[in-house]
Parts: sequence; C-alpha cells; structure tokens
Amino acid sequence: MAKGVPKLATGMASLDHLLDGGLPQGRTTLVVGAPGAGKTVFALQILANAARRGVPSVFVTFEEGEDEILVNAASFTWDPSDLVGDGLTFVDGRVTIEAMVTGSFELDGLISGLAAMGDSGAAQCVVLDGLDQILANLPDVSRRRAELYRLLNVLSERRMTTLVTAKGDDEGLIASADDSFMQFAAHAVIALRRRTATGAMVRTLQVLKYRGSSFTGSEVPYIIDDQGITAALVGRSNLDHHLTRERVATGVPDLDRVLEGGYLRGSTTMLSGAPGTAKTTLAASFALAAAARGETVLFVAFDESFEQVVLDMHSLGLALDREDVRAHVHGLSLSALGVTAEEHYIHIRRLVATLNPDVLVIDPVSALFKGYDSPRAHGVAERLVDMVKATGITTVLTSLVDPDNAVTTSSVSTLADTWIALNYVLNGNVRGRSLSVVKARGTQHSHEVFALELGRDGVSVTGMPPDTPRVGPPLR
Repeated sequence: MAKGVPKLATGMASLDHLLDGGLPQGRTTLVVGAPGAGKTVFALQILANAARRGVPSVFVTFEEGEDEILVNAASFTWDPSDLVGDGLTFVDGRVTIEAMVTGSFELDGLISGLAAMGDSGAAQCVVLDGLDQILANLPDVSRRRAELYRLLNVLSERRMTTLVTAKGDDEGLIASADDSFMQFAAHAVIALRRRTATGAMVRTLQVLKYRGSSFTGSEVPYIIDDQGITAALVGRSNLDHHLTRERVATGVPDLDRVLEGGYLRGSTTMLSGAPGTAKTTLAASFALAAAARGETVLFVAFDESFEQVVLDMHSLGLALDREDVRAHVHGLSLSALGVTAEEHYIHIRRLVATLNPDVLVIDPVSALFKGYDSPRAHGVAERLVDMVKATGITTVLTSLVDPDNAVTTSSVSTLADTWIALNYVLNGNVRGRSLSVVKARGTQHSHEVFALELGRDGVSVTGMPPDTPRVGPPLR
C-alpha cells in the first residue's frame, strides 16, 4: 500500500490487489460501465462488506427503489438485507416526473442530509448509484458540473469515502461527452466492460486512474455469480513455489519405477495424448492412490461429468466411489462451451481455497482453450500452474492433442515439471498404446518408449517390442 494514502478495503481480494489495498479513503471513486456490466452489484457489494466490518454506510439510489435493489441482491451469499438499519442505510434520491421534465430541482436536500450523517458519524462510506442520471436532468453542463463538485466537496470535507456509478460506453468511458467532467472530478476511476465473444459473455474491469497511489492497470476479467463480483488475479506470482524431493505414488507401480518412485510432491505433471490413449485412466489412478493415502483430492472433469468418469473406471478395477475413497475425492464437473477460461479458473481457485486439497486433477486442461480468446486462455493456464505450485498441491493435468500435430495444444507443457506423452502404436494388426516421459525435472527417468496396457486390474507399463510402428503425433 502506498504511504500517505489511506485505503478502504473493498472486501474483494482480487480488487484490493489491483487497487494496492483498496479505495481511496475519504475520497471519490467513479465506476463507469455499460448496462449489464454490474455497476450496482459492484457498489453494493463493496458497501455491504464495509458495513459488516462496522463502517457506517449509505446507499443513495437514483434509479431503483430500495425494495427492488434488496430483492435483486437476495440471491448473493452476502445478501445485505440483514444490514439495513444496522450499519447500512438506503436513501431514495429519485426525483419526481415533474422535476425531471422541467429540470427545476437541486441537490440541496440530499447534500444537507448526507452532511448531517457525516457530521454525526452515521455515514463514513457512501454510494451514489446512477448519479449521472439525475445530473442529466439539469438544463446545462455548467450546472451539472457545479452540482457534482458541490456534492463531492461536502462529502470530501467530512472524509466520507464515496463511490459513484455512471453509465459508460463499451470502452468504459462516460457515454456522454458533456458529462466527461465526472472522470476528472474523481480521485480514482474504474471501468467495467462487457462484450460477447463466441457465445460467451465476457466482462472485464480496469483501473484507469488512481491519484496518489500505485495500482495495477491491466484489464482483468471478472464474473458475476452467487458470490457477486469476483475479479481474476492477473500476472505471474513471485514464483514462491513449495519445492520438495518427496515422491508420491502415481497409482501405477510400473510408472513409479519409470519415474524413480513417482511424482514429486508439489509438482505439476502433464499427460498429453489423442482421445483414448488413457489420459483419464492415469489421472484417475493417481487420484485413487492419493485417496488411499488419506489425502484430499479435487478432480475437475471437463465436458463429461465426474460421475461418468467414476463409472468408466470401474471396468479397470478403479473404484473411485468406494466408501473409504469417497470421503477424500471431490468431483467438479464443468462444461467448456459458452464459458470463459477465466470463469473456470475462478471456480477452481475458489474450490481449492475451500478444500485445501493435497492433489488436484484437471481432465483435460486443454478444454480451457475452447473459450473466447485463446491467448488469454493460455495465460489462465499459466496462472493455474503458478497457483497450485505456490500452494504445494501435487497436480496432474491431462491435455488432448491433435493426432496430426506434434505439439500439445496447451502451453502448460512448458511449465509442467513432468510431461508424459501417450500415443497409439501398431503391433501387427493390433492397435496398442505407448507411454514415454518427455521430461521430468529432477528425475533420472527412463527415455524408453513403453507399452501401456489396460486391464481389469488397472494399468501396466511394460517394455515395447522392437520396431513397433507408432500411430499418432511423434514424440518430441
């Protein structure tokens, strides 16, 4: 946090990170966004968080009534209804139809009321939701500017932290050029943007300015769900990864021997291959072995339910639904279509924070690249690897590859500690499977190509007959 600039935490960890600690305390922050960007939710969530911390807060509405706002907010986990009258006050700032038509109104009453609440200590944090709408009813720009500065000066003199929301264009700028002075009046400006790409709603926020403080100016994706607004953390971590030489069994004894005892604790392993090359089977074997050790496992299944994975593994003797296993393995089923990579990342990160798993499986991580923006999805995958390595979670990622392409579709292969390539092979007129270790950091692994066999008793890895033709992408 910058010295000399007091901050009010928003209660939203990702946003506080972007703001280097929070909103400028005792000053004004402008939130600009197009319809549907979530401006009211954004402001109300920050205000509710402040009120729960004991900061007296006031929400002034210029568009919707209190009842309507509370009904809309009731679906969130932070439903503010219980705070009304106990730290949170609503003020109806809407004007009459006659005043809107004639422009014959001033903000005297509102200003006097807020000043009195500030003087008495009944309000330290204020939201002015849709202030631009009431200012727009004033007859000329000079009067709008004068009323805005008069209001903000009164609040600033009383060191009241103020959050103003206003409608903007697709770039997060004030929609009307006549009202652009609002952006100059505020000490900080946050733009909320939304657009649709490949069928998915994409929302991003960006801190455009913050006087007297450092801030992260990157455009950051965010989602709106039952927890309100959650922004994704951007940028790489400080690479403070938990390193260890401890080995953990892969669930396949033959593979353990290939890898000098198994995966390294806290490492990330990539299993890449064409459909049907046993990626999910190897991942499930590892999950089952971890559960048998009493470890907590999070298994994320894309594009098919975790229940389907459990059912499929029964034919190989891998009982993920065994009673002593169920308590340790938590399944999460996600659909990659119509959902951005950032949304998936946020959901996975939340569950990781809740479960604190020892082991994470994502099958397949390449599903992230079905999203709206492949370059951005690559960044999500990299942040995902950073997150699990920083928290010491032993992770197995599977990745689907194009049989005609030698390079895995995921850039995570360059970040993974271990990369195991799976392929099809032909032995006479029989199609088989092969396994080879492309890389394994810190391991004197075998460089052979092994036969991978699936049976009723699970998976076995054996020596490959000489001169066996390989089908699929060449090993790199």
